[in-house]
Amino acid sequence: MKNSKRIVSVLCIAAMAFSLLTACGSGAAGSQEPQGQVPAAIGGVSTGEHKVIATVNGEDIYEDVYMEWYLETMSLSLGLDMSTELDAQVTSFLDSYKLSYLGSYAEQVALMQEAQKENIEVADKEVEDYIKELVTLYQTDEEGFKAIQTMMGFTDETIRRYIKNQMIIQNLYEAKTEGITEPEQSPEEYYNAYPGEFKIDETRTVRHILIEAQEEEAKAAAKQEAEAIIKSLNEGADFAALVTEKSDDKGSAAGGGVIGPFNSAGVMDGGSSLVAPFTEASYALQKTGDITQEPVESQFGYHIIILDDISPARTKSFDEVKGDLAARLLQDAKDKYFDEYYSEIVDKAEITYVEGYDPMALFSQDAPEISQGDGEPADIENQRKEFLNTVKSALNAPGLPIMCENVYFNSSGELIVEVNGEWIILDDELKKDMIYTLEELLKNEKQDLGVEGYGQFFSTSGQGLESFYAN
Repeated sequence: MKNSKRIVSVLCIAAMAFSLLTACGSGAAGSQEPQGQVPAAIGGVSTGEHKVIATVNGEDIYEDVYMEWYLETMSLSLGLDMSTELDAQVTSFLDSYKLSYLGSYAEQVALMQEAQKENIEVADKEVEDYIKELVTLYQTDEEGFKAIQTMMGFTDETIRRYIKNQMIIQNLYEAKTEGITEPEQSPEEYYNAYPGEFKIDETRTVRHILIEAQEEEAKAAAKQEAEAIIKSLNEGADFAALVTEKSDDKGSAAGGGVIGPFNSAGVMDGGSSLVAPFTEASYALQKTGDITQEPVESQFGYHIIILDDISPARTKSFDEVKGDLAARLLQDAKDKYFDEYYSEIVDKAEITYVEGYDPMALFSQDAPEISQGDGEPADIENQRKEFLNTVKSALNAPGLPIMCENVYFNSSGELIVEVNGEWIILDDELKKDMIYTLEELLKNEKQDLGVEGYGQFFSTSGQGLESFYAN
C-alpha cells in the first residue's frame, strides 16, 4: 500500500492553499522536549504529565503536545470558540476524532525532521511580519487580534510556534519545487483534451417579488396578493416600484429584486443554490421580459418572477483561459513533485505507536464489512481495509472540514464514499483535486485490491453526487 500515502499528502497540500493558519502542520516537530503550555485534556483537566504516545525516527511524540496541536487544528478547521466551555456535543465530536489525526501528525513530524536536515529556517521577524499581516487581514488592532487568537485557542507563544511550523513547511515546499518550471502538459494540449471543463452553462438573471407565507394559515391571502400583483404587471405597472413596495425579500429588494445569474440547477456564482420551484419557473420563461403568470410557491411563500437576461451556454476560448490554466498546470506539477517527495519521507520514516494509540487499529475496529468474491485470498480483505481507512482519514485530514462519514466497497467492488453537507459546500477546485486523487489511487491499487476502479460519492441521505473511474 505504498501509494496510499499519496492521497494524504495531496490533500495536505490542497489545505495549505487556504492559508498558513489552516494548513496541515506540525505543532512540535523538531523538539525533543514538549514546549508551550499544556492544554486542558478534552473532557477533563490536564495532569501535566508528558506521556509518550508515539515515536517518529526515534523522536518522542508527547500526548499533551499532540493534543495542543489537535485542538488548535480543529479550532481552525471547525471555527470553534475555544475561549468558552465547549458543549457536550462538540466535546464528544472532538473526542471521537482525536486519535484519528495522530497518524497525520506523525507524518508531519517526519516532514519537519526532513526540513531540519535541509536547514530550512524561518526567522522570528518573518513570523512577526506575518502576524502583522493577519492583524490587517482581520481588520483589527493588536488587542483585537489577541482576542481572536484566544478564541481560536492560542496563546502568544503557541500561535507563533504554529505559524512558524507552517512557514517552514511552505519554505520546504518552495525549496523542493523551485526547479519545476514547466507543467507536464502544455496548456493548449490540456485545453484540447478536456473541452468540457471550459464549458459555461446557460445562466439566467431574474427579478422577483416575494409575498412571504411560511405559515399554512397565511398562504391563501399571500397567494391572492401575488395574483393581484401579476394582474397589475400585466396592466402595465412598474415592476421596480412594486418590488420596493410589496416584496418581503428585503435583501434582494434593495437591489431591485435581482437574483442571479444562476444555471438550470439553481447554482449561482459563488456556489449558493436557489430552491427548485424558483429555478424551474425561471427557466420556463421563454424570453426576457416574460413574467410568471401564476404565483410560484416555495417554502418562503409566493414569488412573482420576471426574466431579465439569458446568457447562452458557451465554451471559453483558449485565449480566455490560457493564463490561469498555465499557472494551474505548473502548480499541479509542483504539487505532484512535492507529493512524491513527501511520500518518500513518510515511507522511509520509522513511526511506532504506544499500545492503544495506533490510529489504524482504531479504524480497523470500525471498518465496514468488505465484500469478497469466491476464492479471493484472505489478505485482500486486510488490504482493502487499509485502503478504506486511508481514504477516510485523508478526506477528514487536518485543515479540511470533517466530511467523510463512511467509505466501503459494495458487492460489485465499487468504492462508495458517503459524505455529509460539508462536501456539498466545498470549493469546486478542491473537490476536483480529491476526485483526481482517488482516481489515481484506485488506478494504482485496483489490481491488488481486486476491484474494477469505479467509485461514487453519496450524501448521507442516499443522494448520488459525483462518480469517478480509474481507467
